[in-house]
Amino acid sequence: MRVNKSFTQQLKNNSLAILSLIIAIIALTYNTWRASTSEINRNYRNAAFELILQLGELQSITNDLHFNAPETQSEEWQRHYDKSLIEGWGHIALIEDLSALLTSEFSQQATNLKSTWSLQHTNLGNRSSPSEKEISAQIKTLREKTRSFIEELD
Repeated sequence: MRVNKSFTQQLKNNSLAILSLIIAIIALTYNTWRASTSEINRNYRNAAFELILQLGELQSITNDLHFNAPETQSEEWQRHYDKSLIEGWGHIALIEDLSALLTSEFSQQATNLKSTWSLQHTNLGNRSSPSEKEISAQIKTLREKTRSFIEELD
């Protein structure tokens, strides 16, 4: 003979199983959210670290062309100068691409750096030109923003 139990009685009898199910669903939801957030932050960190490396390379090229420029331009220096400018443009392109993976502020700052480089890169061999200072200031701003961004990630 079958005994009909009331809903409240069934709820009392199965409360541990129901509570376990609720806790399991909450834990699974939290774990999924945390894994997703961690992956996003890992991608941001990787892009930011690579951005810092590219900015360092661009700074090295800028310094080399500005501070190592000889008084009299030789053919050998001109080849080095042209090659370095081409490498600089490569770093600018990669900086733009990496900045697009971060927040819109980075994209704007990368655009500012590209504009400054575009206007000033041909004057880097001229020590009386402010081109090195202007490019370096843009690089410094983007580096500081990147370091700050990395520190704020979870």
